[in-house]
Amino acid sequence: MSTIRWLTFRGGRTFDTSNIDPAHFVNGEAPICVARTWHRGHLLPGYVRLDSRVGYFAHRREVVKKSEYHLLFDGSLGWHEIEEGDPVPENAVKVGWTCREPLFLGKADVNGVELFGTVASSVCSIATDEGVLETRRFSILVRVRD
Repeated sequence: MSTIRWLTFRGGRTFDTSNIDPAHFVNGEAPICVARTWHRGHLLPGYVRLDSRVGYFAHRREVVKKSEYHLLFDGSLGWHEIEEGDPVPENAVKVGWTCREPLFLGKADVNGVELFGTVASSVCSIATDEGVLETRRFSILVRVRD
């Protein structure tokens, strides 16, 4: 099974977006990357907007913004579509946890932009500037067999 690696970023550290292939930019904006962060003893999955270097995470239906986070670097990973009522697949990647349960990473389209969020109890919660969006139709991060 492949190892998943994370890069740690702390407030003030710069990330040179000029090295990113322009094909990954959406409407001229730098890409959005998978991330996770510590918040009140919980490891929360979410995303970072590379142009602003701000991480967005959902916790108890609240938006948490952070300048310290871990960016997903690499791993043999893919996405599995989840429909309402589907169980979490066995090969889903546990990218975080609370004191009660493991947390997985999901992605969904939010107003034409693919965003990432926390999957718990078959619901994907995504932090946005307008609040937390919850959906039961999303893709979940899974390990791909080597």
